[in-house]
Amino acid sequence: VQSFLMVAELTVCQALNEVMEELRNRFDPQGFARLKQRIAIEMAEIAARLHRAKMFHKDLYLCHFFLDVERVLQNPCDVRLILIDLHRLEEHKFWADRWRWKDLGQLLFSTYGVPGIGARDRLRFWKHYRRAVALKSSAWHARMIGLKAERYLAHNRGAESS
Repeated sequence: VQSFLMVAELTVCQALNEVMEELRNRFDPQGFARLKQRIAIEMAEIAARLHRAKMFHKDLYLCHFFLDVERVLQNPCDVRLILIDLHRLEEHKFWADRWRWKDLGQLLFSTYGVPGIGARDRLRFWKHYRRAVALKSSAWHARMIGLKAERYLAHNRGAESS
């Protein structure tokens, strides 16, 4: 069985990890904070939609969220995010938490060192995500996600020193 997925070209879109600093420079501090709030909520909704369906990206890094920059510059209230790189997307009905921790650990890790993204932004994402999936024992999940992110960070540091 073979299949393919056809998508529209993302000509006016940029990866979030690449565009955040430019957006920070274009908006006043309050406007940038409001924009980041809308972005975090939209990211949480996308991740929650996948995870509620027991679908997991397995490569959920910030660079795979593309922002329609042209739309945001015309109207900062109009945030359109597109999630790319779905080739590893898979359904996991059993052990869903393991895959949730992997996805969200990758996403958390990928926000470290990105200009304009801070702890408040990460907490805002987490607040909306856990509500959207009706996550129980959220402190336990947050701990496991944090551990995953730390493992990615340690692995990345080890790869850099080699």
